[in-house]
Amino acid sequence: MKGKHLLTLTIAGALCALVMWHFNTNTQSAEQIVLHYPTVQKLNVQKPKTRATTKVPISSNPTPICSTVTKSHKTYIDDWLVKLQHKQQVESWPQFIEQLPICLRSLAHDYMSYKMALTKVDPFLNIHERFEALTALQRQYFSQQVINAWFEDENSWHTHTLTRWQILSDKTLSEDMRKSLLDAHISQLPDAQRQVIESSQRFLTLKNNWHSMDYNQLSTNFGGEAAERLIALQLKQKQWQHRIRHYKQAYQAIVAQGALEQQDARISALKHNLFDSNELKRLDVILAREQAQSP
Repeated sequence: MKGKHLLTLTIAGALCALVMWHFNTNTQSAEQIVLHYPTVQKLNVQKPKTRATTKVPISSNPTPICSTVTKSHKTYIDDWLVKLQHKQQVESWPQFIEQLPICLRSLAHDYMSYKMALTKVDPFLNIHERFEALTALQRQYFSQQVINAWFEDENSWHTHTLTRWQILSDKTLSEDMRKSLLDAHISQLPDAQRQVIESSQRFLTLKNNWHSMDYNQLSTNFGGEAAERLIALQLKQKQWQHRIRHYKQAYQAIVAQGALEQQDARISALKHNLFDSNELKRLDVILAREQAQSP
């Protein structure tokens, strides 16, 4: 059971890492490289004919030096998109492309094409198939130099998450061997990625076991302030369970002893004596679920 529990934690950690790489867009600067304009699939964009292009503030950062491309250029374009989003103009982004430095406009076109293509990736692909699709899209819309500069961190997440998925999917491995391989893999991750995995494992440990931990255990894992809040929550949870048990016992007594015409009134009074309006909704859900599960 212990091995299965640890395996569950590791699986969740792997999935958490998969989610986190998607938001990890502004972390490390890549090595500067010579800027090459990609030649794949340009969008045919026409300037607006009826009015001047609205001026949209871009980034507070200085205009990027366009002789090289770095991760900061992707950040610059993302800032531009955020400003458009705030003004509800992102759907009309081609009309505002001239707000970007000339050397970034081609990259911005390809970046938007890439983002739109991402929305069409089949959501039912497994992890391996999804990573292959993402890699193919990057190669379709960007040069290798741009991929290295813009997606190095994300692709590192891809590679390591895929490794964990392959270990978990290998049915020839025993539970102990699978755990050993996962532990070894996680221990060799870059610090940032390893910390994400370990944080997700601590979170799942809390989620699954907090109700049975004492103050010392909670304090050791999550700090004194969090331990105090969790102990208070434990007490509240126990009181809630006690009231539910009391209600069920009293309900059975009413049904067994009370006259039929008095049962509804007595049960209603019992509920309102034990629970407030919000708790009554929770109680109804619990009772309905138990009734549905009963043979």
